Amino acid sequence: MKEKLLVVLISVCVLAIVNLPIAYFYFARKDNFVFLGRRVVNSQDFYTYAAFVEQSRQGRNLFENLYTSEPQKPSLLRPSYLIIGRLAGLFRISSVIALHVSRVILSIILLFVLYRFIFKFFRDPNKRILAFLIVVVSNGFGTINWVPEAITFLALGEPPHFILSQIFILLGFYFFMEYLEKRDYKFIFVFSLIFFLLSLEHPFDIAVISPTIFFTSLWMGSSVFEAIFLALIVSFGLVYQVFEVFSNSVFKFWANQNVLMSPSLHDVVLGYGFLIPLSFVGVEKFFKKLTYERKLLLVWFFWGIVLIYSPFSFQRRMIEGLHVPMAILSVYGVFRFYRVVRHYKEFALACLLVILSAASLQYVYNDFAVISNQANHWYYFIDKDELAGIDFLGKHTNIGDVIFANKDYGNIIPGLIGRKVYIGHSVQTIDLDNKITAANSYLLDTNDFSSIDFLRRNKITYIFLGKNDSMIRYGFNPDERSYLSKIYSENGVGIYAFKERN
Repeated sequence: MKEKLLVVLISVCVLAIVNLPIAYFYFARKDNFVFLGRRVVNSQDFYTYAAFVEQSRQGRNLFENLYTSEPQKPSLLRPSYLIIGRLAGLFRISSVIALHVSRVILSIILLFVLYRFIFKFFRDPNKRILAFLIVVVSNGFGTINWVPEAITFLALGEPPHFILSQIFILLGFYFFMEYLEKRDYKFIFVFSLIFFLLSLEHPFDIAVISPTIFFTSLWMGSSVFEAIFLALIVSFGLVYQVFEVFSNSVFKFWANQNVLMSPSLHDVVLGYGFLIPLSFVGVEKFFKKLTYERKLLLVWFFWGIVLIYSPFSFQRRMIEGLHVPMAILSVYGVFRFYRVVRHYKEFALACLLVILSAASLQYVYNDFAVISNQANHWYYFIDKDELAGIDFLGKHTNIGDVIFANKDYGNIIPGLIGRKVYIGHSVQTIDLDNKITAANSYLLDTNDFSSIDFLRRNKITYIFLGKNDSMIRYGFNPDERSYLSKIYSENGVGIYAFKERN
């Protein structure tokens, strides 16, 4: 009972700290401004996930990339955001709020699953509590805090699919261990289903999971045929993902632009810090008594290290989850350290935990520092009048309309109202640099024929202008364009319709 209570208290404290910046800025009074709900790391991507939720909220089952104007067919399947969107519609909450609520709920589930996963490795309750604590708070020296999937604490502050994918990884490996122990074939069905769902949320992880299952199976004495079968069955969901990318030109361009390289070796080593030497003490201990659980964890740990610099453009994504085996292995390193300093063990252990968690706390502090900085106010908050204009746009346009706005508004419009934009994201907007060049030319173009041709070619139907908009400051004067009709003008916010809409 004491163990469970400690785990609950640790979980509550960790979740409170992780979510403190978001909660604070939502409830802090800001005259005529609304917090946009995003934090510093991955801030550009936050509204891309809100866009999936908003599409589901509006009744779609398959999604489009709303950050580019090219014609496309809705075909992307994201079960998590589909469910979140339906629930957002049912409870009549915004897509942004739904993202945060679901993130917290999934974080609670992840911490419970993590605790059950740790049970597989430690009989001593003190080691289980220490392992849980190290996994949920430990960090290195902060050099990879911009890669939040690399650290469990940071992942708890990320959009739902980051958290859900780690739940699936732990659950899948848990039931794989159940199969190794009991050789009950029903567990094959269970973990293969879990990894299938994972492939729909974060397919990059299968590159870690499939080989880990293959090598662990061989190490456990399985035949080559069985090991190959198990590795293939957990990869089944990739078939859909590969088909989706190559059959949809927009998604193919998106995938080609989505280059995610791992941090430098220097940053990775510093990023995990003391966890690295501590975990290798655990490696030594595990090799002294090899059980099926320990074999799995060792393969996961070493294969994960190999994949950090694998020859793939998405190598950074495969770092997700590596922190868990590293932190579990570190428990043995901590206990060895504990015995060395036995005369000051309580103080020394407290100091070590403070050092291991310092960069995680710094991550939270960084959110407070950056978001509260007045120079960044425009990026993390939106004027209520501008929000009202975007809401009007959502109510008076259709799902097929394309909105022309500057890149900053273009980044949030899809997540707020589920409409396509011409530009809005450095990766999801196809051929962004050339589109920005074309947009700048349009803004200064005084020839109606070429201007209309630009809008027609890019399927643009509406133009949104916020207060003191950068497009106006650049030289754009929509009131002088005869082919544009002003349909909204309130408190410095303007919306124009292209009269010859397709």
